[in-house]
Amino acid sequence: NKAIIEPLTWKKRLQIALDVAT
Repeated sequence: NKAIIEPLTWKKRLQIALDVAT
């Protein structure tokens, strides 16, 4: 489960960071 949740979390964080940067 963690193996699947981890990538989703970092991907969401990256998207949020990009949204904030924009």
